[in-house]
Amino acid sequence: MKSYEYINHVRRAVLASCVITLIGCSSKPSTSDIENGLAQMYGCPLLEVSDTKKVNGIENGEDSYVVDYTFLLEMKDGQEGAIRFHREQLALEQEVERKRVETANARDNIVGWDDSLLIAAEAAEESAKQKALAPMQNCTTPSFLLLTKMEMARDAGIQQNPDAILLPVAAKFSGRAEMVKSEQGWLITGTPSNDIEEFVFASPMKLNELNPVGANN
Repeated sequence: MKSYEYINHVRRAVLASCVITLIGCSSKPSTSDIENGLAQMYGCPLLEVSDTKKVNGIENGEDSYVVDYTFLLEMKDGQEGAIRFHREQLALEQEVERKRVETANARDNIVGWDDSLLIAAEAAEESAKQKALAPMQNCTTPSFLLLTKMEMARDAGIQQNPDAILLPVAAKFSGRAEMVKSEQGWLITGTPSNDIEEFVFASPMKLNELNPVGANN
């Protein structure tokens, strides 16, 4: 009887070990491991990682793996979120430009030693700059850089054709990263090599649709 109970105990222990191995100790990184690592790297209230695909993997010594992958980094709420972000940023950037002009005028019109108007104008300009950066201040550096590139692509579209502006909604990436096995699973280590393959754009918009403030000027 005792022998039978011992065998059952061993069987349960072996099964538990197998389950733990399958769940938490995979021999190679999975797609979800990669996506979780990228989500931490690109942490930002405005963006989300999706459509991650593992392309290849190479063992790189004990408990280390090099993975190739593709993924999409897109604005939350898709096209609607992209339009909201770009519209708000354009309004903030216009305010920065107005304050910059006011500062320049105040600098050109200093009377004697009284520079109080210039000091006030410079403070207002700096405040406008901080407001323009505020929506992105809780984003990691890689996310901040991507949002900046999206704004540059938007501005280029405005210059090229204000009647059919293409707003970036997402960026398609290809990348390579080293991952190491830890007690919490597979983690990205070091700095991954992620390159933008192309932007994904919203449907064309006119400037007055994107920027009602500018349309009224």
